[in-house]
Amino acid sequence: MAPHITLSALLRPVRRIFGVALLALAVLIGIGAVIVLQASRDEATAADTAILVLGGAGGGQAARLDRAVRLYLAGQISRIILAGGDTGPARTMLVTRGVVQDKIAEVRDPTEQGQLRGAQKLVEESHASDAMLIGEPVESLRLLKMARDMGLPLHSAPTGADSTINLASVASEVERYLVYCFAGR
Repeated sequence: MAPHITLSALLRPVRRIFGVALLALAVLIGIGAVIVLQASRDEATAADTAILVLGGAGGGQAARLDRAVRLYLAGQISRIILAGGDTGPARTMLVTRGVVQDKIAEVRDPTEQGQLRGAQKLVEESHASDAMLIGEPVESLRLLKMARDMGLPLHSAPTGADSTINLASVASEVERYLVYCFAGR
């Protein structure tokens, strides 16, 4: 006797695959939504130190430097840690705009994880009790997660060239976030 195969039995694996695909899509959309929410969440209050992440798209770096200067001159931060591959031009700009040279520290590392590790060491050495991260808005969630995974709790002060966040940058950041979560890079 031949086995009896029904249409519902044939469609069962297709439904499972479709269900898994929908679940994966829902997770990706959820991560994207959290990235957008964190990008719009400004927790900049008074802090001992600001970790200023250099680099980024367009005029974002200039906007972050301007914000750091404003926070410093307003007395909301007392020290700035520049984190990036080439910190020299940023240091010069901060000094010319009124930041005391002794209040600027530098972490030169090509990777964001290396930059955050160096910043963590400087924060610990200075016995700072509170620090904020001034970075590209769309990268805030991932950078904060990296810092917290290292034991460096930070407040977020996302600053970019403008306040718009496009779908392509969110999609790219979802990928970078997942790569960090699952591969540690």
